Amino acid sequence: MSPEQALKLLKDGNERFIEGKMIHNDSSELRRESVVDAQKSHTIVLSCSDSRVPPEIVFDQGLGDLFVVRVAGNILDDATAASIEYAVENLGTRLIVVMGHDSCGAVKAALSASCTAHAESPDLDHLISTIQRSVGCKAEAQMNLEKLIESDPLLRKPVMKNAQFVAQHLVKRSQIVKKYVDSGRLLIIPAIYSLKSGIISFGMVP
Repeated sequence: MSPEQALKLLKDGNERFIEGKMIHNDSSELRRESVVDAQKSHTIVLSCSDSRVPPEIVFDQGLGDLFVVRVAGNILDDATAASIEYAVENLGTRLIVVMGHDSCGAVKAALSASCTAHAESPDLDHLISTIQRSVGCKAEAQMNLEKLIESDPLLRKPVMKNAQFVAQHLVKRSQIVKKYVDSGRLLIIPAIYSLKSGIISFGMVP
């Protein structure tokens, strides 16, 4: 399967989801049996952990179709990068989608925290600072967030900016991913999911 064919499967599945005509593709007992010994997922989805954005459902895909990595703010760290590399090398996956969603709490938290702010957890600090690398941070962060929300209530611009940054950084960080991208065998594309409409909008990595 080519990257373009995999992307079409996702777009068609999302259209079925939006229209309420889901077929729950490949979820039968026969399908379960067929993927017991191996998986050949056509797409890797790095998405936010938000419970309202389950990739298999919003793309209407079945068992074994998607290799899903979920973490708050769809950030790239050691574990997520290694998981993606595994799928690229071993599963024949030819498409990576980095998917954020509007009104993302992790992105909002990054925008509302100053560059020097600290939570009570080093892990939370790591999450927030990682997202701030893509959306920025300011001393008067809360005031900046309020102004941003006035023009972009759902924070779609910073959410998409974060997804684009992660997609770009993945190629720079991983020699495995870069090898496949440079050969044309792998496509990485950022996306954003609308909580209200269910529509997934795709962008391109510049």
